[in-house]
Amino acid sequence: MGENLARLARFEPGPRAARWLAEAGVEAAWVYEIPLTTQFRGITARDGLILAGPGGLAEAAPFWNYAPAVAKRWFEGALAIAREGLPVPPAPVALNVTVPIVPPEVASQIVRESGCRTAKVKVADPRANLDADVARVRAVRAALDELWGPGAAINAPGSDGFMRCQPGWAPHEPGVNNLATGGNAAGGGDILSIEDGVNPKVGGWGQAPHEVETNAANASGVTQASGGQIRVDVNAAWSLEEARENLPRLVEAADGLEYAEQPCRDLRDLAVLQAEGIAPIAADESIRLAPDPALAIREVVAAGLAAMVIKAMPLRGPAAALQALAQAMAQAFAPTVRRQESLGFATQGFLLETANRDCFRGASAQRGFGGDAKSLPSPIRFHAATAVPRENNADCQIAEDGIKTNRERNGTEARPMVVVSSALDSGVGLVAGMSLATMLYQDSDPQTSPSLAGTQKSAPGERFSPSIMNPQPSVAMGLGTGRLMRGGILVEEPRLENGCLVAPIKPQLNLDLPAPDAELSARWRERLEMIAGI
Repeated sequence: MGENLARLARFEPGPRAARWLAEAGVEAAWVYEIPLTTQFRGITARDGLILAGPGGLAEAAPFWNYAPAVAKRWFEGALAIAREGLPVPPAPVALNVTVPIVPPEVASQIVRESGCRTAKVKVADPRANLDADVARVRAVRAALDELWGPGAAINAPGSDGFMRCQPGWAPHEPGVNNLATGGNAAGGGDILSIEDGVNPKVGGWGQAPHEVETNAANASGVTQASGGQIRVDVNAAWSLEEARENLPRLVEAADGLEYAEQPCRDLRDLAVLQAEGIAPIAADESIRLAPDPALAIREVVAAGLAAMVIKAMPLRGPAAALQALAQAMAQAFAPTVRRQESLGFATQGFLLETANRDCFRGASAQRGFGGDAKSLPSPIRFHAATAVPRENNADCQIAEDGIKTNRERNGTEARPMVVVSSALDSGVGLVAGMSLATMLYQDSDPQTSPSLAGTQKSAPGERFSPSIMNPQPSVAMGLGTGRLMRGGILVEEPRLENGCLVAPIKPQLNLDLPAPDAELSARWRERLEMIAGI
């Protein structure tokens, strides 16, 4: 990591903010500043406040260009964590590595050193043109292929229509096929993980690997895709026409994109791009900066986008973010549940399943998607539930310009992939994001989580089944931004192990760090007084 250049000092709020924090149970506060390894969206250092209460540490670090009303959401989430603690302990989560605006050789090095199988590449920055972005993406593709090989088998749906593989990602070895086997209800089936083996096998839910038969039909369902995934993050920098012009070059450079994150600001433009089939499209700012994030999530579902990127603290913390997701899904679809214990979306009764992740890769992109909306992948699906659209789905329409809901457009109930991402958080904020990712993709019961009061609970004597995503979720989270910082404020920071982020057992502030400039504390004091007055 090198020298720790982070700075930390006790923070004394103004009178109005002091009353607000005290009434919420905050016992102490600190201001921090951490220099970045490279300029990131116009900033060279990350700063914010850390709050401490009976529930532990919490981070509130809204960017300086956010309006007070938007910034207040971050503090509401931090106050809830400081008072009540995290909803669930953070489990290890699979990561994407974030590649900032750097030369191709640096981008390649970042990917190789990360150990991650998925890379998110920043593009469309004022400091770089499209040619530089294309070169950076090509370098990332080459590094991923070097690490993971140019071919990794992705299995076709099993007898119940869901895709499963054996647990444990493993680097591709030339001349060795990859084994894709059926999931095991007892906990042996990870979704869309890859393990080297000999023959392609596909099985249904509940089948142990040794029970699955190999046949020509199964073998024909196996497709080849490069061993690593690439996402690009545009941060709403393009118009619709610019996106139409620029995205094909990035798709080609990446040999297919997992998704393009927020290429345009307007959600209608995102829906148009998704329907046109240039690349799978994800929403980020459309949710994070919306006046009503829960409504924005419903609109993203209605638009039929391939993915949504959510950040815990801008959505008032992990518990509130989970609640917003659950409410949005419930309003967009009314599931008829056959058995509760088989459902995921952990505490909310949904299981997120990723399918067709290679749908837009290389030659298979041309075969699997020709611009017809019916060919769009369905990354997230309900398991053991029949999704029934609400009779009155007007609240999920975007439709003055004729854009239809996902079901009206393609006759399916595709759910977007949900990716938990960092807002360039310190280690404290990363742990909160990991808690949200844990609730989404791993076993957790709200009966044991006081912060989830009011969410769906299991019946007496029952519990939610262990997540079949364990030990490694198939969806890589965007929480690996710690490496972009030149230090950290915790005694033990979240650490990267084999492409996964592992949280410290109990985050503790490093109180031996030097203090930031007094000017920074004064700015936060003034800002917090304004936020507390809303």
